[in-house]
Amino acid sequence: SLEDHRIPHFRAEWFQGKKCVDIGCNEGLVSLSIAVQFHPASVLGIDIDTFLVGKAQEKLGRLRRSAARQAAQLEADDRKDAVQLEANANAEADVDADAGAGTNTDTNRSRGGAAGAVLHGGG
Repeated sequence: SLEDHRIPHFRAEWFQGKKCVDIGCNEGLVSLSIAVQFHPASVLGIDIDTFLVGKAQEKLGRLRRSAARQAAQLEADDRKDAVQLEANANAEADVDADAGAGTNTDTNRSRGGAAGAVLHGGG
């Protein structure tokens, strides 16, 4: 878990938007928890033990990679939503056109959905 047991006792206004220094940060658990929970302008963790600073840097790296994966997943989900919206819009347009022409709406819906997917498939 990436949260120190003391964090629930902290207040957001102590950290939010502020420059924070954690002297004696050890492995960085409090520093990273503050960064994630309270969104300070910056956090600087300082410790005399280089081994513990290395551990803190490893945790920071894992946290950054996790955030990057989450951001990529959100972006992929947004692209899928955009494709679906386009497909739905095309299907609705086909239904409106079919209502006047008397053609088969199921065939046109499929064609509209495929066109939407190709349009947004590259990115």
